[in-house]
Formats: sequence, C-alpha cells, structure tokens
Amino acid sequence: MVKWVMIAALTLPAFAQSCGSIGNNSGGGDAPTAQSAPPPTPPSSEAKPAPAPLPPTASTPKSTASANASSTSLIRTAAAVPASRVEYFVDAKAGDDSADGLAATRSGGHGPWRSLGRANQAAAPGVAIRLGPGSYDDAIQPANSGSAAGGYVTYANASATLPTINATIDLKGRSYIRLQGLSVQSPTGSYWLDSDQGSHHFEITGCVFDSRTSHADAFGGINLRGHDHVIRGNSFGRWLGDMIYAIEGVSRLLVENNDFSRAAGEHAILTIVGTDCVIRNNYFTNPLARTLHITWNGSIPTRGIVVENNAFVETAWDRKRPHPASGDDRGSCEALRFLASDSILRNNLILATNAGTGWDIDGALSFQSFQSGSCESRHYEGMRIYHNTIFRNFHNGMTFTANMAPFYANDNKFKDNIIGQSGAYAFCVKEDKVPWKTYRFESNLLSYPGKATPIFLSGSGEAVSLQAAEQNFPGVFQRNILGDPAFASAGVLDNALQHAGQRSLADLGSLFAGFQLASGSPGKGKAAALASVTAAGANVQRISVDDALWFHDGLGVVEGDRVIVGGNAAATVTKVLDKNSLQLDKVVTVKVGDGVFLEKAGSSADIGVYGLR
Repeated sequence: MVKWVMIAALTLPAFAQSCGSIGNNSGGGDAPTAQSAPPPTPPSSEAKPAPAPLPPTASTPKSTASANASSTSLIRTAAAVPASRVEYFVDAKAGDDSADGLAATRSGGHGPWRSLGRANQAAAPGVAIRLGPGSYDDAIQPANSGSAAGGYVTYANASATLPTINATIDLKGRSYIRLQGLSVQSPTGSYWLDSDQGSHHFEITGCVFDSRTSHADAFGGINLRGHDHVIRGNSFGRWLGDMIYAIEGVSRLLVENNDFSRAAGEHAILTIVGTDCVIRNNYFTNPLARTLHITWNGSIPTRGIVVENNAFVETAWDRKRPHPASGDDRGSCEALRFLASDSILRNNLILATNAGTGWDIDGALSFQSFQSGSCESRHYEGMRIYHNTIFRNFHNGMTFTANMAPFYANDNKFKDNIIGQSGAYAFCVKEDKVPWKTYRFESNLLSYPGKATPIFLSGSGEAVSLQAAEQNFPGVFQRNILGDPAFASAGVLDNALQHAGQRSLADLGSLFAGFQLASGSPGKGKAAALASVTAAGANVQRISVDDALWFHDGLGVVEGDRVIVGGNAAATVTKVLDKNSLQLDKVVTVKVGDGVFLEKAGSSADIGVYGLR
C-alpha cells in the first residue's frame, strides 16, 4: 500500500467528533492527539495525478473505455465544458484584472484576468470561467448562482494542465455550480469545499483532491449539504476525517466513477446522513479506516441508499507493516458501516479488509446501533444485501450488534452473496437483542475450508454449522451452499494487493472479471429470484410482489432498475409504490410465482457479483 503522511491536530465539529474518534474508529471517543509528522513534499502545481479513466458503463462506448484503460498520462486532458453563453478566462501568471477576461491570452484589446476574485464577480447562469495553469490562492466563491433555465456556472481548466486551487471553495447558498478539471489542495488544512443546506445542484467532475499539510482545522474535505449533487470521475489523495462529508439530510446525491485507490481518510472516505443517494462504480481503499460510514443521526433519517458496482480493496491496516500514521490506534476492521433504512447493497467486491484495531465490532460489513455525544444511530432495517462477493477479510464477513436501546433493526435480507475465507464467521450476531430471527439469509455461498462453524448466533447455540442453522432456524437460513466458489481468476486479488500503488479505477473491470464464477462452481446459475409475483395479471404495469425493497426506481438520481418478470421482456421500474408493489414502464402478463430478476444479472444468475454490465 502507499504510505501516507499523517495529518493531525484538528478541532472536530460535534457530529464528527462523536461519530468516531480519529484514533479509535469504534463509533465514539476523544478527539485525536496531535502527532508529530513531517509535512509532505508539495506536489508540483503544474502537473497533478490524473483522475483515473472511467470504467465502461452503459453510456461509455467500449472503444473509449479500452483507450482510457491503457492511458498512463499523469496530466488529465481537459474534457469538453458544455456550451455557455459567455466564457471568461483567468491566468494566475500572465493575467490582468483590468482586462476584459474574454481571451485566454492577450490579443488586441482582450485578455485574461489574474484573480479568482475578479472572475467570481462575473459568475451568472450560463457563464463558464476557464482557469489557466498555475496556483490560485484566492477562493472560488461565485457572486451568483446558476439556474435551471439559464444553465450552470462552470469553473473549469483551460488547458491540459490542471490549475491548483489553494483556498476553500465556498459554495454556501449557491446552486447550479459546476467544478471541472481542478486540482484542489489544502495547504492550510481548511475544507476543500464548503456548502450549507441552502446549496443544491453541484457537479464536481474530473478534479483532483489532496492535502499538502500535516495538520487540519476542518473534519470534512468536501463538506456537502443540500440536494441534487453529482461527484463523478474525480481522484482523491489524503485527508484527516471524512473526505466527502455529506450530512444534515443531504438528498439525491450521486457519487460515481471516482478513484479512491490512493485515498487515506482517518474516519471514512465517505459519510452520508441523508436520503436517496447512489454510490456506484468507484474503486475504494483506505489504509487508515473504513471507506463508507452511512448512518442515521438522531431524527435525521438515512434511507433509500444504493451502493453498487464498487470495489473495496484492502481497507485499513493489518498491524504487520509500518502504519502510514503515528500511534497505535490507527485503522479499522470495517470496510463499510451501513446503518440505513430500506437501502440496497449489491454487486460489490469487499476484499481483504485488514485487522485494524482490537475493536469488537469486527466485520467487513458492519451493522450496529450506537450513541456517542451528539451522534445517535438507532436504525439498520429493511436492508437488502445481495449479489456481493465478500472474500478473504481478516475478521467476520458481516457483524451485527447494538450498543443502545431502543433500536430498529428488523427485516434485513441477504441473498445470492458469496462470503468466503474470512478470519472468523460469515454471519456473526454478537448480541442477543439483535432481532436476527426477522432476517432472511438465503441462497448464499459460504467458503470456509476446514472451518465447521461459519455462523455465530448469540444466545441461540452460538457458533453453528450451516446445516445446523438451516435445521434449527429454517425461517432465517434457507438454501445456502457451503463450498469453494471457484472464481475465474482469484489471483487478480493477489496482484492488486502486491501492486496496490499501481492500481486505480481503471482496474475495476478486471477485478470484477476475476471474481466471476468458473464453470463447475457450486454457485454457477444458482442465484435465487429476488422477488416473486403474488397476484396474476394480464397486460398490467403495476405488479404485486412479495418484496419490492430489492429494487429501486432511480430515487430521482439515476435510471430505475431494469427487471425481468417471468417470461416477459425486460421492463424498467418507474416507481416502488410500497413494500409489495412495483410500477413498470410497460405492460406485462404475470402469474403467481413468477420470479423477478435484475436484467443485469439475468434470470439464471450466478451467486456473487454479476459484473460491470
């Protein structure tokens, strides 16, 4: 893994401080003690590490994806900025604030401005402000917002070399703002970007975020509030606290195609307290702590979260190598902490999570309730966890616990996952009060060579075999398989671990390909239908199912799920009407018992990840 220089000595906001000490990622604790660490060597402002190429998506032609994957350039080429009514230019070296800003270089009576302060005053709907190479010490702080009718205010690179922004981007009270192709540093430990609950409609694309300092005075890097934000195709370095800190009921957030392969955050890479958010197609690693911290906070709900198509690789420290930070309490044994309601985790790779601290909430995928200071999490309910591959993690595959009461943790379902070669259990309920008898653990493939008891159920026999769990608790454990999953190329993980510093988002596709099942695998074609039709109908768009929570309708963020119902052609879910009803975009004819599958996985799907389709 890349060795990171410790960033320390900051004052945390109340929520940040109480939701997890930097030194002890247990969900509570004191603020960090200042550590002594030399500041990193400031990178050149003329050439920044490029955001990794985007992996193939439904909207990315394969030829483009292939060309991107083979690129080794460290300077990001400027992508096209949407046409604007007015385009202004800024040049930190050769500009002049008395010029008109209408040309990138001096030409006749036209020329670029020198300062961002001058450019900020020109911000208006449809205006694009292009920044030339160089270092900018004043803030991006647009005087005006963009608008839905008039277009975004855009701040973008003017050439292939990214401009360096050394001050907090201040977007409080602003809307319809686009940031594109910027290198955002934090030489003084301030936010990369700050916003408030009046903020909405930000697009942050193709940027590099990093910190040059050995201290910080802000917990969040991108301090995100409000609604309708997109964070896409960016590259992240290091931060003390949370890199993306989306709280206070943020809604309709899309985080996709970002490269966190060089990231290092001492609380989490991404924290979300909010609703209707999608996190997809990202490459995550974090040598310091967990990657995702998704949680309710008191009465602020977190629900409607979809996490899909991501790789979480070698999260946290294994205590065998020198740690990138000082002190003995660094690292986390979680990859993801998922404390939400009516949310989905699907088609993710969760691989090689390390030992972290000696903390007892020791699962790669962690579910818990806790209260610490002003941070209060009482919910993980209605979760649908399916088609994930959770493999070779140091502790448990999944851990369930509760550190407070009352809490709400009913109706969680786990289907068509591979959970293999964890250091402890596949499915671990650590406390009697967890309502695990309301759960369903169905059609999962467990791989535990030489281990007779891959399941731990506190208060009910404790460590048990899969056979005993299915015999004694048939309402919970059904049709699971114990055996070697037989991946197409599990060696792809060894390669990723041995050459972690060379891995990036461009490797996402090869990781997923390596974890497809080979022919002859006991999980080949054995995935169960996600839902079943409960009422017959001819030429209907509304269908009744036994469980609609396996699917989403786009949440106002992305496209709705494409599903196959019985023998019908694929249709799009346009609305999850309630827990037992789906609205489709076309008519279908169904009978009771028809299975409902994701089109991407297919109606004869394998257990585990179905890949980037």
